[in-house]
Amino acid sequence: MAMLDPLLQTAATVQALNEAWVVISVPTGGAILCLPFARRVARADGSPPGGVSANRHAPENICLPAELVNQRTPT
Repeated sequence: MAMLDPLLQTAATVQALNEAWVVISVPTGGAILCLPFARRVARADGSPPGGVSANRHAPENICLPAELVNQRTPT
């Protein structure tokens, strides 16, 4: 029985690691399979989703220092 003990411990370790990989891979695979069905939601300000705003100008409610507000753009 003493000779079988290391083999049984190795087999149990391998089994535990395989089960751990299954626990990690099943939810990850499910999430990846759901990605094509996800849809983008429009933002509250009406700009398109995706991180880049269609408005390239600064918003009106931004706080600028007074010297920048009165500065004119060179032509």
